[in-house]
Amino acid sequence: LRTLLADLLENALNAASEGEKKKVLLTIGSKDGIDTIEVYDSGPPFSKEVLSSFGVRPVTTRREHGGSGIGLMTISELCTKYSASFIIEALHDSSSYSKKISICFDGLNRQVF
Repeated sequence: LRTLLADLLENALNAASEGEKKKVLLTIGSKDGIDTIEVYDSGPPFSKEVLSSFGVRPVTTRREHGGSGIGLMTISELCTKYSASFIIEALHDSSSYSKKISICFDGLNRQVF
C-alpha cells in the first residue's frame, strides 16, 4: 500500500507541478463496499502513448526530468497482484482537476482509460 500510494502521489505531484493550478487530492475509502484509492490532479492529461503502454513497458511523461516510467509499471504490477482495477478518467467538467486515477480493490483487475 505504501508503494502504491507513493507512486500515485509522486506522479500526481509531478503532473500538477506542470499545470497552472498545481492541485492534488487523495481520497481513500469505500464505495459500494469496494475499497478504493482516488488521486486527482490538475496536470496535463496522459498521452495516448502512455495509456497504450500502461503495464506493457515503462513509459514516462517526465523523460526530460529523469523520469523512468517505473512508477506506472509498479502500479500495474500491484494492481495485477491484488486483482485491483486501474481506472483513468479525464475530468472535462472540473474547474480544479484535469484527471482522476482510481485503484479499486474489486477483484476484477481491469484497466479502463
